[in-house]
Amino acid sequence: MIHDADHRERVVIDEQSLEQFRMLERRGNTGFLARVVGKFLKTGPTLVAKIEQGLRDGDHQAVLDASHSLKSCSALVGARALSEHAAHLETAAREDNADVFVIASGVELRALLEDTCAVLRSMIETETPA
Repeated sequence: MIHDADHRERVVIDEQSLEQFRMLERRGNTGFLARVVGKFLKTGPTLVAKIEQGLRDGDHQAVLDASHSLKSCSALVGARALSEHAAHLETAAREDNADVFVIASGVELRALLEDTCAVLRSMIETETPA
């Protein structure tokens, strides 16, 4: 697992999740991992913004949709903590549970996303040849 000491303890990237992309790179699909992570780096903030807007508007369906997508794309790049947090949000929103607001504010979704993105950026910079 990758852990960047400059970021929060909860940000750990699961190496096994990324190994499938590295295998594709070894088979000639150069830069595939960087492209997948790059897509996450663009999509993640958009999804978190949609979750935040849904929470402000009391729109549980918007929270449900965006948290479901965030859960999946976070898991794809091995961002376990972010994926788990998104799964909790998704469940609360699906149940139309007022606790969705407590969950979202209690774990600082945006900070978790930013820390995760920083760790992934650092990983890609380290792995990408100059």
